[in-house]
Amino acid sequence: MIGSYESQRGDCQNGDQRGQFFRTRDKLNVGAQTFDIHRLEFLEKQSVADLAKLPFSLRILLENLLRCEDGRFVHAEDIRALANWRPGAPEKEIAFMPARVLLQDFTGVPAIVDLATMREAVQRMGGNPKRINPLFLPSWSSTIPSRSIILVTSTPLA
Repeated sequence: MIGSYESQRGDCQNGDQRGQFFRTRDKLNVGAQTFDIHRLEFLEKQSVADLAKLPFSLRILLENLLRCEDGRFVHAEDIRALANWRPGAPEKEIAFMPARVLLQDFTGVPAIVDLATMREAVQRMGGNPKRINPLFLPSWSSTIPSRSIILVTSTPLA
């Protein structure tokens, strides 16, 4: 099965319409829990993608587009373009909206500077700098390196 786990709150801010254009949204029952997922193989059944020809890293990006498809940041054309990617094809910019980014301490400082710079740029362009509003959680877990921070974005960084 090629699919993605989607948390109960959802990783993108677009309600129940995620993945609806290509009808990839499905349920996965594990024990007593039910999870929403997006199945890439549904794209193959619709002749939208040939997953065997798509590198695994691009499948991850494709799944992210399906999860975040909203018609505003992510369009069906974006999904179709990535699903049909081939070496040498014209480049197309896509939105990538990770739900979580883990950073080690030595990379966390430049990331914070980048976020501050993004806020300043958004403000200069007349936008609301508060849209660049990540949540920083210091990590004290024994399973995560001790000098790490977890960056959870409330809005897309793309």
